[in-house]
Amino acid sequence: MITITYSPPNVEPTAWSFETDQWTYGETVEMERRYGGTRGEFFSAVAEGSDTARQILVWLVRRRTEPQLTLDDLNGLLPAYLAFAQPPADEEPDPKDPAESLA
Repeated sequence: MITITYSPPNVEPTAWSFETDQWTYGETVEMERRYGGTRGEFFSAVAEGSDTARQILVWLVRRRTEPQLTLDDLNGLLPAYLAFAQPPADEEPDPKDPAESLA
């Protein structure tokens, strides 16, 4: 599971979570087309901090609940206030810890 949190100053943080193995073919084809590389290259770019890849990732995740959202709708997001977190593979999130239950 990966959680993306957006927390600009003076605004309530917003978080989106997703399972990394739950991508549809439509989503992976779209990510590869928009990014211009394979899914593996895309996720490597996300991990390395590519703003292009991260914007596409936020867009794809948010489109699941906001189907009319366009990539251009995200141009006003401030990258400095986006955080990407993934719990260690061998560790389950603590349901008592609010930082780990953002969903």
